[in-house]
Amino acid sequence: MENQYNAVKEKLSGNKDLLIRVANVLLEKETIDGKEFLELVNRQL
Repeated sequence: MENQYNAVKEKLSGNKDLLIRVANVLLEKETIDGKEFLELVNRQL
């Protein structure tokens, strides 16, 4: 179980900027659709 926890923690930490960006958009708009989410993700890549 600890291995899975560490794997998830690493993935989240590695994508912190993206998570913050998504959170900020959600705070502003409250909801986004799949297209908007993908646009945010693709900008990160």
